[in-house]
Amino acid sequence: MVAQGFGRPRANLLIEVPAGLDPAGEQAVVAGAEWLCHHGRVGVWLAGAPLRHEDRVVTVVLTREAADGQPGPVPTTPPAVVGRPHPGSATEALLEAALAGESWSAGRIWNRYHQPHPLSPAVCLDLLWPDDRCVVEIDGPEHCRPDRFEADRQRDVRLQLDGYAVLRFTNARINHDVGAVVHQIGTLIRARRRDLAEGRSHGRRRPHPL
Repeated sequence: MVAQGFGRPRANLLIEVPAGLDPAGEQAVVAGAEWLCHHGRVGVWLAGAPLRHEDRVVTVVLTREAADGQPGPVPTTPPAVVGRPHPGSATEALLEAALAGESWSAGRIWNRYHQPHPLSPAVCLDLLWPDDRCVVEIDGPEHCRPDRFEADRQRDVRLQLDGYAVLRFTNARINHDVGAVVHQIGTLIRARRRDLAEGRSHGRRRPHPL
């Protein structure tokens, strides 16, 4: 509607990110921008303070030369692609290659957004089996920071309360022994499918420890 009012095919929205946001605040800003992109057909640019906790936003550097007709800005962070491994993550690519050879791994979706309630911020799940309600999260070194660690734990609890089983692996673990990681994921997936066949409620299952 806004674009049509100005006689344009599309609209772009520029949002200034305030400084000092905690992980939850940055997550809310990014989730809102992603919702506008996916549902409102609006292009969103985030300006202002750099994001310190969210790594799934394309970052570009605008220079004066770009305005003078020189080569334009170059993305410095690859965007996440819904349904596929993140193009900038060699670890996700390694895990996907290992999963591709397992028949039980069918139904997996990479980088899918989950919003348990319309008023809650959407979260991007690294790897999801929606029919089995299983989530696999892949943690880089930044997840060791105290604020990020706490945010991850809160996120896991919300997912578990929504009936999802959650497994977390570090990049180092996957890169060192992807076969063992795939075996553990497969153990969880098969157990969930047995429970479903037997009519058990996923919401009452306890998370599987690593």
